[in-house]
Amino acid sequence: MRSPKTRFCCTAILGLLLGAAPLVGCKKAAAPEPTAAAPIAPGSSDVAAAMAKKDYDAVVGALVKANEAATTPDQQETFRGLLKSVAGELRSLGLEDPKAKEAFDTVSRLGAGR
Repeated sequence: MRSPKTRFCCTAILGLLLGAAPLVGCKKAAAPEPTAAAPIAPGSSDVAAAMAKKDYDAVVGALVKANEAATTPDQQETFRGLLKSVAGELRSLGLEDPKAKEAFDTVSRLGAGR
């Protein structure tokens, strides 16, 4: 049997530990380190500017230059994504604009490696 003094001390210590638990509990997670921005294909700004002007010959020229500038595997992968999105835009624009259709045909051949 425990004495009343021992029981009081055990209860007090247990109470202090339980009372302090929320103060020393889980800490907020450290802010995650910012990840690198998505890679941008070389020449993508030229492609976007030409698309905005609806200068489809310049779009094809900028895509050819961007293809030549993409030397690393990451850049080549990013270029393929750019090529795919531009081809999709040109395909939809080509329904009404024959110049866009012609550019789409050229871009499609570029994507096929011809």
